[in-house]
Amino acid sequence: MPSSIDISVGIPDSCLSDEQTLLGKTLKLGQIARASSIFNVRTIYLYQDTEFNSGKSDRKLIKLLLKYLDTPQYLRKLLFPRMAELKYTGMLPPIRAPHHKDWQDVKNVREGEIRVGVVVSTKGKLFVDVGLGRPIQFEGDAPIGKKLNLRIKSSYPNLRAEEVDQTNINQYWGFKVDDARSLHSLLTHITNSVLVITSRQGVSLKKLESRIQHELKFKHTILIVFGSPRREVHEILSDEGYNFSSHQFVVNMFPFQGTRTVRLEEAFLGALAIINYYLYS
Repeated sequence: MPSSIDISVGIPDSCLSDEQTLLGKTLKLGQIARASSIFNVRTIYLYQDTEFNSGKSDRKLIKLLLKYLDTPQYLRKLLFPRMAELKYTGMLPPIRAPHHKDWQDVKNVREGEIRVGVVVSTKGKLFVDVGLGRPIQFEGDAPIGKKLNLRIKSSYPNLRAEEVDQTNINQYWGFKVDDARSLHSLLTHITNSVLVITSRQGVSLKKLESRIQHELKFKHTILIVFGSPRREVHEILSDEGYNFSSHQFVVNMFPFQGTRTVRLEEAFLGALAIINYYLYS
């Protein structure tokens, strides 16, 4: 097996359709964000469920809350103004992913440390806020308010930071949220990944294990696609005029489930845990 496999997931903009309150929606998205971080999800694709009438407002909320939760706590007030949609985020447990750094005395920050920061201006000069109590000098050029990954170039008392590309960060560094116009467009445009569709109509993962592992020798990424609380992937795809019979990895992650339904946030956590076991055992 490859030593490093990028994991992406696809969820519909109707994923909150079984929640009637902002609190319920916030708690569900908090579980999805935590599970994504636990299992090193790199990208969350948000695809459109065409039958979902109020998808526009929920889609906006999903993107807002997921981006908010992936942002280190010390940058949230700077990047997100006070808004009603964030009312219940304080009830959620912290993500505590590697890029969510704890408070640190500025004198103890070491050269080479990488932190997430935001570009700010002080007396006409560019600095970055990296959560050390005061901005530090930025060696580079970027718009004010832009969030960057930054490497500490020199330590206290002459702290300076420079931008570092995420591809040069050798640890999990959070997830991003990308749009997909439809489920079909997601399935057809993500071409260099092993595609796993979750469905009660699928076969057990055990039967597909060796084939998936074989594919991952050539494609070092995997995309796991979930349906909505009300409709499975094949139903959403059928409404778009397609079927999933051409996809080789349609998997029932819970073949002996003891409940009539498995909630999306439960399926999300469970499926990622199962995939993680097969990838690295």
